[in-house]
Amino acid sequence: MKGRLMHGWFAHFRRRIKHEFRLDISPDKSVGPDIYPLAYCCLKLKRIPMKPRDVRTTAGFDEELDTYVSKWQLLRDAIEAGDDLFPYSSKRVADWKFNDFLFHSCGISHLHLARSTKGETGSTLVFGIFTPGNFHALALGDHHDLYQRSRILERIGSGADELGLSLKRADGKVAWPADGKDFKQWANHKQLGGNLLYPAQWSVDGRGMLLDGHQRGALIRFTLNGVTHTVPVSAYHAYEREGNALDAIEAELTARHGRMDFRLCIDDERSMYVISWGSDSIVEYPMPHDGLTCSHFAHREGCSQFAAD
Repeated sequence: MKGRLMHGWFAHFRRRIKHEFRLDISPDKSVGPDIYPLAYCCLKLKRIPMKPRDVRTTAGFDEELDTYVSKWQLLRDAIEAGDDLFPYSSKRVADWKFNDFLFHSCGISHLHLARSTKGETGSTLVFGIFTPGNFHALALGDHHDLYQRSRILERIGSGADELGLSLKRADGKVAWPADGKDFKQWANHKQLGGNLLYPAQWSVDGRGMLLDGHQRGALIRFTLNGVTHTVPVSAYHAYEREGNALDAIEAELTARHGRMDFRLCIDDERSMYVISWGSDSIVEYPMPHDGLTCSHFAHREGCSQFAAD
């Protein structure tokens, strides 16, 4: 992806990353600025959209609260109010390359019970599932439980009636994956690909369960400029689709006007690509509407406003 329009695309998403996430990502030496649209999508998928939700809990979760009642109430109030949950999130949500094993293999998120103060969030975690209208609190634990899927998944089995959830395999049978003695090492082994497990299949009232927008969890490996990355499938498809669309637009403009110094401005509000060249030539193209693109990620619920280029 080295066309002239690409440079405007890369710069646009570098600015979005700075504005929305307060991050200034230095591109990998072997990758270059190509990475910014992809990194933006990966970061966006880690952020929980700000919207009010009902909170549901399992009986097992309620029994575990004990001395954590007051802290849990603060977190619960924040979830129900639709507040920004970033202060309760792991510091690693700021690392676009990091993939949370439990999240990607089972769709289970974790929040810190204590709100972040000076970068410290405490060790007690709340494990649960975000759906469009609810947060289903399953269990309390710590970072060791990120690799104890069975314990957390069993809560869904025992509390399915309370939550309206069930876990099924493709063949319809309920099954809890065994954690195993060396499970953590296996899950993080880059060659074995434990993080590429097919996500658990959820259902509600016999229908496919609607997870929240940030929980598009299946991962894929692909190579960009000689460097292999493991990223969510939806981020990869958005990156490829928009890059190919811009390449096609540039090829069309080049065929009509010759090789010019095309400049791209992305008008998010109108979902338009505004392309100019020379002193007064300008043309507009609508963004693709029949598939996910990086620009579509910018319009997800809960995103902050971003000034036009």
